[in-house]
Amino acid sequence: MLIFALARVLPGDPIRAAFGPDVPEEVVKRYREMLNLDKPLYLQYFYWLRDVFQFRLGRSLITVRDVSADIAEFFPATLELLLASAVFRIIVAFPLGVLSGRKPGAIMDNIIRVLAYIGICIPTFGWAIILQLIFAYWLGWLPAIGRISEEFTGHVPRITGLMTIDSLVSGNVPAFIDALKHLLIPTVALSIGGAVQEARILRASIVENIGRDYVLNMKSHGIPEKIIYFKYVLRPSLTAVVPVMGLDIASAIGNAFLVESICNWPGMSRYGMIAMLRKDLNAIVGVVLITGIAYIAVNTITDIVLYVIDPRVRLRGREE
Repeated sequence: MLIFALARVLPGDPIRAAFGPDVPEEVVKRYREMLNLDKPLYLQYFYWLRDVFQFRLGRSLITVRDVSADIAEFFPATLELLLASAVFRIIVAFPLGVLSGRKPGAIMDNIIRVLAYIGICIPTFGWAIILQLIFAYWLGWLPAIGRISEEFTGHVPRITGLMTIDSLVSGNVPAFIDALKHLLIPTVALSIGGAVQEARILRASIVENIGRDYVLNMKSHGIPEKIIYFKYVLRPSLTAVVPVMGLDIASAIGNAFLVESICNWPGMSRYGMIAMLRKDLNAIVGVVLITGIAYIAVNTITDIVLYVIDPRVRLRGREE
């Protein structure tokens, strides 16, 4: 509701912003009537909400088609990037956090601390540019932009919209490898800062749990250190990092617009940025709506994961 209202009360004519200042007045009038911009704000919201429950998000001024069709086209690319980002975070954050927390103050812990500072200080778009310079232009190992090379364009059927999955399902292994190479730079750029930060959170939680009384009691009874660490310390330590990782993955939708623009990644975040610059009202609200739904979905998954890994949550639920 807030974004809907702000997008409409901010100065500027959205129709002239989309079609240019020289558009004839009769065209402006026709589009205002079509988008209900000639009606009071509360009626505009009512008509928009009515369309939402009919799975329509209104017409885009840029693409001149329903916003739901645009999102259906662009969202799979962003979803693929988010899923790859989540996998990268898990692969990086958990091992670094475990290594750092097992022996705090050791050489490995100090190295990981420095890497974490570097990862957090450099923004996502900075990482995108750095990775493009190193791996695309200097070394030539990875492509700098796009989702897939031109030689494979049109040869991968659209099944899920995820280029890597569709190429595997269709049995096109060279296209899968090519799509995976295109995915690496935006994935690492989008998630490396959050991954090292989550590693530090896991490390702090592990250090805190190592000093608890039940751990000291196990050590006094001669239980092997590896069993104590990986079975009784690591699992409760995950409860501190899982919610943060879930929120970071969800927020990556909003943070991806710069990475998608730099890497020419045809995703929903870049579509939303163009919509904001061109004041495409229905597209702006549609992107915000999908982002909110993504937050709810990721938070729900995070709660389920916490329920599985933390028996205290299950016991608390039974007591209530």
